[in-house]
Amino acid sequence: MTIRTTGIIAALATTALLLGACTSNDADTPGETTAAGTSATGVAETTAASTDAVAPVVTLEDGFVREKAADSMMTGVFGTLTNHTGEALELVGFQTDLGSGTNEIHEVVDGVMRPKSDPMIIPADGTYELVPGGDHLMIMGVEGDIPAGDVVTLTLEFADGSTVDVPEVPVRTVLAGEENYGADGGLQGHSPESAGETSAQTAR
Repeated sequence: MTIRTTGIIAALATTALLLGACTSNDADTPGETTAAGTSATGVAETTAASTDAVAPVVTLEDGFVREKAADSMMTGVFGTLTNHTGEALELVGFQTDLGSGTNEIHEVVDGVMRPKSDPMIIPADGTYELVPGGDHLMIMGVEGDIPAGDVVTLTLEFADGSTVDVPEVPVRTVLAGEENYGADGGLQGHSPESAGETSAQTAR
């Protein structure tokens, strides 16, 4: 082998080593485009961003639904409504996943339970208590029992047209509040037929 041939082979070997080193360094550089055309750091950032949950504007703290027997046609929803916005919100209604029935916002005045006469306003960055014997959400006309241990999903409806879902509110056994019914044995402001009642009820 001649000296010239040996020199050419050595030069080719050196070039190959340099190319291999550059390729390895490029693949290891953070943030560079991969074979799939996506930045490794970009994927991580996108994944983190996609898992961020949007906090609801209103939550129900320590919420629960009172257990209902099959022979009763009404029950109540209680807890603390918390407004996480800087504006007052008016609750005008609600729905449940219990199917048929009538849902109303109620109050207790002089021991008598009735549909609430004044707007239910949750103050800005404030709370509104739903309590037995006071203001609460009323579920009426639902057939069958709602046993303790079940959960009920609520959809709160506000005057501005917005809604907020409150999932899996637990059903609990609790004592009745300080409320009663009208002189005819029916719920104040309701006829037994409107609430699906077959007899006077002694508990919501």
